[in-house]
Amino acid sequence: MSSLSKRVCCAVFVTVVTSIPGQLAIDGLPLVGAQTSAEPSATPVEMEAAIKVVFDEGNILAYDSAARVYLDMLRAGTKSWTGADKSALTRQLHFVSLIAPRAGTIRAALNAVLGERADSTNALALVRWWNQQDPVPATLNNERLEEHLFRIYYAQRNYAFEEDSLGVDDRGRIFIRLGFPWRSTQIKLRSAGLRMQPFQVTIPRNEIWVYRPLHDDAHYLFVQRSRRKPFTLATSRDLIPPDLRMSRRRVQLLLTWLEEIFGQLTLEHPHYGPTYDAVTNYLALPTSDALQPYNFSQHIMEQMRIRDDYHVQSRMRTVPPSATQVYGSAHTLIPLVRTARFLQPNGATRLEIYWTLDSDGLEPRRRRVNRLTQEGHIPSETYLLAVSATERDSNFAPTEIRMRHYSVPTRMQGLLPVHAWVTQDFDSKLNLVLQWEQFWSTTDSTGQRIPSVTLGIGTLPIDSVQVLDASGHSLEMSDIRPMVLPASGNLQGAVPYVADTLSAATKLALYFEVYHLTYGNDDKTRYTLEYRIAAPGETPITASTTYEGEARVVREQLALDVSTWSKAGPITITLRVKDEVAGALASRTIPFTFRR
Repeated sequence: MSSLSKRVCCAVFVTVVTSIPGQLAIDGLPLVGAQTSAEPSATPVEMEAAIKVVFDEGNILAYDSAARVYLDMLRAGTKSWTGADKSALTRQLHFVSLIAPRAGTIRAALNAVLGERADSTNALALVRWWNQQDPVPATLNNERLEEHLFRIYYAQRNYAFEEDSLGVDDRGRIFIRLGFPWRSTQIKLRSAGLRMQPFQVTIPRNEIWVYRPLHDDAHYLFVQRSRRKPFTLATSRDLIPPDLRMSRRRVQLLLTWLEEIFGQLTLEHPHYGPTYDAVTNYLALPTSDALQPYNFSQHIMEQMRIRDDYHVQSRMRTVPPSATQVYGSAHTLIPLVRTARFLQPNGATRLEIYWTLDSDGLEPRRRRVNRLTQEGHIPSETYLLAVSATERDSNFAPTEIRMRHYSVPTRMQGLLPVHAWVTQDFDSKLNLVLQWEQFWSTTDSTGQRIPSVTLGIGTLPIDSVQVLDASGHSLEMSDIRPMVLPASGNLQGAVPYVADTLSAATKLALYFEVYHLTYGNDDKTRYTLEYRIAAPGETPITASTTYEGEARVVREQLALDVSTWSKAGPITITLRVKDEVAGALASRTIPFTFRR
């Protein structure tokens, strides 16, 4: 586990944290807090040098401060820097270009800044994007940004190439994108006959990096063609000496060479297998003039080239531009979550969040358990689950972190009980991110259960939550809160339903609220409620009822019968309310997947 991962595991049990960054400094450089817009007083060269010292020295305690200096450098990206300052800023932006999505807002902002046609919104977009990359929102550090800076300076030390604009070879570029490989190996000549060949047919220096947990296609071959040249991304063809490829006289040596290197390459990725099988089968056949060894060698190398090209194209599609290793070997938790907004009497909006986890997803793999026990960790009969909600500002920087803790028996089956999280009232757009972290537990000296090792982590952003209309001038409606009824069908016993699937056996109810109904001349309100269950190409199920009351706000819970729906696939349930006095309409739709 990396130093970043270790720190994630140790600083999570916080009840409420409110952060307003103050003035910090790295080696005398003033640091502007993330919440401010003041101009940094240092130049890009000075800021880059200060950041480099922190990561070259491995000063973990200063990683967060270095990350904030880095964000200040991005904020200053639209200033008219020249010379070394411009080069420093451009270099850092090119590092971001390595890991950013190939399209979208961040790519447009990068292109604008690099093209010197940017304004302050482009620089702010870069900062906002970095804030959104934080993989562990329950801490005030941005571990992904710290990991990015660590990778840059690690690559410049270990995969250096001074003539490159970024100071690294192709290994360094892949390292900055994806981190340490899951497996690293080399192709070597193991056959005594091949090793005894003249110098000119020695295999070039090479490295193979495999990121199998990321994707099967995340496999990279690097070759150094001479001691003075850098390691570059290569294909299997680059492992064959040029003077062997076209030589009729030494075609038998070429075929033996292919069998040797592809026998090793096949262990690293299956797309090398057909070449190895073809060469091995050919060499096992009795020799004859009709077999034409030279023609066969050229044919097999052409097929090899086609497969390599296909693999490179497939890798570009399937492997993401970047991946974090902050979680270490912790598995990914995938919670089931639903949210619903409601208006408060004071006019603010309340956000209710309901979540659960499948207990099967909490079970660590046997290999992981064995590894942890070998490291001295003791499996517990109870998991500790730390669940946090981090509120973020308009630039997605954390402003407040709230956390709750739950105990979960390790032998539990099925879904955990549905838990609710109600946010504080908000009156402007809300950016929120939830985090779940699962631990084995142990007992401290006071008898309290505390975390011993992180097993799983999951996050879910709930960004740009809009407020409901509290003006009272127009009809407004809450979101729909799905509920599941008990076997008795009693509405009073309904509990929130967070799954996104329904079946004919699901006893479903919908809770919602309607605001700002209009009084008629008789001081009464009248509204019509209509529900509609629909799917593409199917006849919808609809029903409507008109109600009369004396309140401008109504709270309804409606039981729905979905037992007659028969077609599997996506469905939508729509509730529509019409204010019969004012003629105003409001509606909400909620999607499900219907399973037979």
